[in-house]
Amino acid sequence: MRSVYTVSVNKASTEKRNEEDNLHIETRRRRFIRELVGILLGVSIAAIVGSLVPAIREGYSLFAVLLWGGALGGLLVSYERFERAGAALTRGENKLVNYLVGIGIPVGVLVVIYLIST
Repeated sequence: MRSVYTVSVNKASTEKRNEEDNLHIETRRRRFIRELVGILLGVSIAAIVGSLVPAIREGYSLFAVLLWGGALGGLLVSYERFERAGAALTRGENKLVNYLVGIGIPVGVLVVIYLIST
């Protein structure tokens, strides 16, 4: 037979776990929104600069300018995730190396997309 103490401890631990899950979900949502805003600002700034600077307007397609603007905007706001991604690949603790490796992943994908599109 289960005691009242065991039931109350299980209920308390379940409530604590639910609070931790909700906090984790909220943190992930805030990070996603921050990254999305960074990408959209990067695309907007790239569109403005691309339309104002003749060398960019004549030398690159609008798609390429917007693509790189979004990439740079996302890069600026999500440095923590790049460092974590790089650490997963390098298994090292050098933050600069982890960050550079983490940045290299999406930049490499963008270079491939750009080369395919041209």
